[in-house]
Amino acid sequence: MERVEGGALPPVNEEQAFTKSLHFEKETFDIPESTQNSNADYWFWETFAFDAGNPGPYSFTHVFELNGVSALSTTATLTVHLKGGSDIEAGTDHHVQVSLNGLFLGEATWNGLETLDLGFNIDQANLNEGQNSLAITGVLDNGLTFSLFYLDSFDLTYERLYKAVDNRLHLRGDGNQVVTVRGFSDPGVGIFDVTNPKKPKLITDSTLEKAGASYSISFVPASSDSHHLAQSMNSAQKPTLIPASEPAPLKDFENSADYVVITPSDLKSGAQALADHRTTQGLDSKVVILEDVMDHFNDGIFSPEAIKDFLTFAYHAWKKAPTYVALIGTGSYDYKNHLGYGNNLMPPLMVGTPNGLFASDNRYVDVVGNDGLPEMIIGRLPVLNDQELQTILGKLQAYEGAEPGEWKKRVLLLADNIDPMDPWDDFAADSDQVASAVPQTYTKIKIYLDDAPDAATAHNQVINNLNDGAFLLNYIGHGASEFLAQERVLEVSDVPNLTNDEKLPVVAALTCLTGYFALPGFQGYLGRALLLHPGGGAVAVWSPTGLSANSKARILDEAFFEALFVKGKTILGEAVFEALSGLQEKAKNTYMVDIYTLMGDPALILLGR
Repeated sequence: MERVEGGALPPVNEEQAFTKSLHFEKETFDIPESTQNSNADYWFWETFAFDAGNPGPYSFTHVFELNGVSALSTTATLTVHLKGGSDIEAGTDHHVQVSLNGLFLGEATWNGLETLDLGFNIDQANLNEGQNSLAITGVLDNGLTFSLFYLDSFDLTYERLYKAVDNRLHLRGDGNQVVTVRGFSDPGVGIFDVTNPKKPKLITDSTLEKAGASYSISFVPASSDSHHLAQSMNSAQKPTLIPASEPAPLKDFENSADYVVITPSDLKSGAQALADHRTTQGLDSKVVILEDVMDHFNDGIFSPEAIKDFLTFAYHAWKKAPTYVALIGTGSYDYKNHLGYGNNLMPPLMVGTPNGLFASDNRYVDVVGNDGLPEMIIGRLPVLNDQELQTILGKLQAYEGAEPGEWKKRVLLLADNIDPMDPWDDFAADSDQVASAVPQTYTKIKIYLDDAPDAATAHNQVINNLNDGAFLLNYIGHGASEFLAQERVLEVSDVPNLTNDEKLPVVAALTCLTGYFALPGFQGYLGRALLLHPGGGAVAVWSPTGLSANSKARILDEAFFEALFVKGKTILGEAVFEALSGLQEKAKNTYMVDIYTLMGDPALILLGR
């Protein structure tokens, strides 16, 4: 820390003030589908919803504290940040009114899904020292049938006295030649220039004075817009631990690996077992601890961007760039734990799609040009603990060591029926087209809902054929996070009844949301259930984290089948990579490359080849 020396200074009058801006925000709930911008804030504070049966008004009130409110005549500013959530009316959709401390400030209307930054100029005499109350009221105007909007946050700027609270004040110079901060209970006051918070400077050009039981300190600000901290050293917070600075081995250019496993430290043992397994098969394998990634690439702050930065560095700077990346641990987009669910072991990146934001592990390995196409092959083992990790490792090793059997030459083809509301998607025809790449040496078993006498029969056929074992289960059609097809021909509740042991298929689900792993507090999606079932299920699941478009899903599936059955790829991740490349070639800049995620080991050696 740099020390700045100086001499004595005269105190300034008690009405001296600076412009203070406060931001008020609570991350109460999330709506990632509200934006297509991955950098946007999709966390909100309060919901305002109205219809004919509940027209309002509804008022949300927030009580907050202000300190050092200057009594001099001046103007404060308040800005309320709102976001539209519905767009069903021909004209304006939403109506809001704002009051502060009982004073009506104004109102506004706006339309659709747009944001509204509603600002007011306020006589500072209407602000209270201490407790203040902001009221935001929504109403449904006459003639409207529905309105939905959200409060994101609000900002307040006012003139604040240079008066410490609890022996502390963060302040700006604001053009004052000399600043005097009052209200300290002891003489041990320090002044720090924190304009650059990573390089604070201790200022000694200051004068301490005592008036009764209170102390004040005067100093010269570093500049007109500099930031300072005035702090009683006796009341300063003391860190419980200051870890020693260590070298950053992940940034060593001599690093090399074919196969990188990124894992939280708690799962290091299982991750090392996976890496050792791949080492015996000839891959140069390396385990990387997630906490080290955060330390070396984001100053210890937990963020998915650190993982992307690490993988970008490894690809470009390591002596040998990784080919495969295995992520160990489930994760959600709530990596700051706003909702309190925890268990965010390996956070995902979020990407924009026409239907909002969804998770994309593939973006972690898109490290050249951010063109949407990965440069490395990535997979995720979505486990919560070591027991689940051991289950997956046991299944993986049992699969790769399975004895020869006819099941390895069985391909299950499952297709949804034609939706009368969406008749241009002929899923059975799409499945036939995709399956034309399967050689005659394989047995193709078709379970098409259009051909089945009823849904129950199709459901039983799926379960029975899975229990007999298969190399691949391929599904084309509608789906959700917990089931395939509206008729639920395969759903989460079926998984405990699967008894196929090591006769494990790769499941390719060309549908919606089967791999929807990023929802906070939710682990019940079908892809995870199939992967973690100890008595059978699947050895890997390739499926989307979001909403899939069938026209592009068919292209993706065709490329996957070509990789498997024409090009003869023997590593699952390579077949997935070929499929993503094929889709990118035929449908440029499509979000589908981002959301189709491999749940399983990207270096899995495929049987039945």
